[in-house]
Amino acid sequence: DVFFLPSKVEGISLAIFEAMSMGVTCVSSLVGGQAELVIDDVGFLVKPGSPTEAQEYTEILDKLIRDPAYTRQLGINSRHRIENGFSSADALVKLKEEFCTAASLRKSTQVHEPVLREYAALITDYFRMEKESVEVWREYEKLRHTHQQLVDKINAPPDFKPRPPSPYPELSPEDVLRSTRVGSLRVVESVIEEKNTDRDMEIT
Repeated sequence: DVFFLPSKVEGISLAIFEAMSMGVTCVSSLVGGQAELVIDDVGFLVKPGSPTEAQEYTEILDKLIRDPAYTRQLGINSRHRIENGFSSADALVKLKEEFCTAASLRKSTQVHEPVLREYAALITDYFRMEKESVEVWREYEKLRHTHQQLVDKINAPPDFKPRPPSPYPELSPEDVLRSTRVGSLRVVESVIEEKNTDRDMEIT
């Protein structure tokens, strides 16, 4: 499976974060903080607005579709990258580093407004990603549990109940023929007339 997000503007895409967490290979645009998530051995980023943008996306997607084993390996690498670099603990470490850097900059020189906005955006993204990823994970676990219950129900052996014995004797065709009063049978020449006769006789 491939997650394709050709955005023109992004911060750090939560959608890509979730896709990588599920072991899905990502193809997106080289904007915002995407390069922090998607590196060479987990997916592909294409510079937006270039004359060859559409062609690059086409070639990448074609390669991934034609080589499922390669695509699966990128997905495995993606999940490993999230687990080993973007956990809640990792986010706290990065936040601490950013605050320390900001504090040292404040002491050494005046911090420009664009730098402050960038730090604020990073902090907001980290906390938002942590909160929403936990909710997504809980929903995934709930769906996985429901799916397993359905699988168990489908694979469970059927509850067969034996049929009760028939109250009627078992007769062979010969027995039925011998017990039939052949002389009382008559030939039906017209089905319609026969139905009319049955109706007149109130036979149902």
